[in-house]
Amino acid sequence: MKKAKVMGDTEFTTFLNLVRKGNYPERNSMILMMSFKLGLRAKELSSLNFGDVVDAKGEVLPSLELLAAYTKGKKHRSVPLSNPKLITAIRAYMNHCCGDVVGFNLESPLFKSQRGTRYSANSMAHMIRNLFINNGKVGYSSHSGRRSMITKLVNNGVSINKVQMIAGHSSIATTMEYVETNPHDLANIMKNMG
Repeated sequence: MKKAKVMGDTEFTTFLNLVRKGNYPERNSMILMMSFKLGLRAKELSSLNFGDVVDAKGEVLPSLELLAAYTKGKKHRSVPLSNPKLITAIRAYMNHCCGDVVGFNLESPLFKSQRGTRYSANSMAHMIRNLFINNGKVGYSSHSGRRSMITKLVNNGVSINKVQMIAGHSSIATTMEYVETNPHDLANIMKNMG
């Protein structure tokens, strides 16, 4: 099975800017931010409610508590909401969705389809895939954000055990399957061996 392509930071920024010029820019860019910055799957993205990311006052929570019902492995996991770019994006999205409204419904879906209903996992995956295709990105899917985040963490020297915890995988072998290997990096490693 072919793996979803990985996208680097510069390419992601360029892609995000294209998405912000299209239809539903606030929603779509927020979905991509959560995919690439938190490594969330389509099922997890489609399951989120406002109350999963903000409190009753609209303040960003310290962590995203992914309930067992949201996750692929039916296991609860906690993902810190500490990335400054993501926090800024969540605040902007809340402002777009709710403005100065006090007492918005924390149980409402965080992301609604064009029909105003919650996405299914499949419709979320399809929508994300179309964002890539419509912006000239072939070979990317809803899993590209997850693979990109995991690859970036590993390449930045984060311990594989910590990456496994963030990703919510039950085994390190599964986490390693997500990592995109750069042949140039491997060549440099071998070249520098004594």
